[in-house]
Amino acid sequence: MDFPGAGQGEPMEQVWSLLVASGVVLAVDLVVVSCFLAVLIYYLITMSAALAKVSPENRDMEPGQVYLALIPCFNIVWLFFVVFRVASSLAKEFNERGIAYQGDVGERLGMLGCISMCIGCTPIWIVFGILHARRIKAYVRQLEAAPPKPTVPADDGYAEGY
Repeated sequence: MDFPGAGQGEPMEQVWSLLVASGVVLAVDLVVVSCFLAVLIYYLITMSAALAKVSPENRDMEPGQVYLALIPCFNIVWLFFVVFRVASSLAKEFNERGIAYQGDVGERLGMLGCISMCIGCTPIWIVFGILHARRIKAYVRQLEAAPPKPTVPADDGYAEGY
């Protein structure tokens, strides 16, 4: 492949043009990485908040465990667990409270995002991450609007009136 003008001109001009091109590439990479980190943090805060709204007996994961996705390279695998466990926890909570919900509680959308991250499409994951987080927030609002599940008083072994 031939680049017009490559290797021509003064050596300092060639070095200068190489430095400028490297700077542009570095700036673009910095913007993409910054966007990725911002969306990842927003995403993890949303998933943790959703798990916090689920009663402890229905949780498949503790809210703080989602932040393990901040570990580089490990997050590619861990986000699959986060998606499955948040969806499963929300579904259990909806079923226990008797709340009707539509869809797969965000599982399919989250999986598309995880797959796009696995194949190296970070900009696509950014879009799917935002969409999945918004879908989970909608389910959390649905949980908040519903009355909490009734609590059964603990049986201390004594009958009432004795």
